[in-house]
Amino acid sequence: PGWLSCYRARGEHIPPVGLAVLTGPEQVAFAQVESDGEVLAIGRATVADGWVGLSAVETAPAARRRGLARHVVCALVAYGRELAAGNVFLQVATDNQPALTLYRELGLTLHHSYHYRVAPAVPGG
Repeated sequence: PGWLSCYRARGEHIPPVGLAVLTGPEQVAFAQVESDGEVLAIGRATVADGWVGLSAVETAPAARRRGLARHVVCALVAYGRELAAGNVFLQVATDNQPALTLYRELGLTLHHSYHYRVAPAVPGG
């Protein structure tokens, strides 16, 4: 519950079906930094085929710029290493400069870009 209290799915709290997606992989781990019962930073990792995939790395607005996301990412990468993952991947928004800076400092580089497509509105619908 504490982890989920910090998680946002595209700016909203996660819908009920999202929990099944988050917990579905065979090798999945959740990390959090907590202080005085409040979750300040979170992250999720999945491991498959020698890769650790990072997702949902978030820091509560009032707790930013304190190295908490770095701590979460490093803990999740260590989890992946324990399961023989030698590679790391993640998805990050290109306008998230603090995250991009952190990931560059940790040695991660851009592999490729993506964007979301939106279907055109249907006339009269």
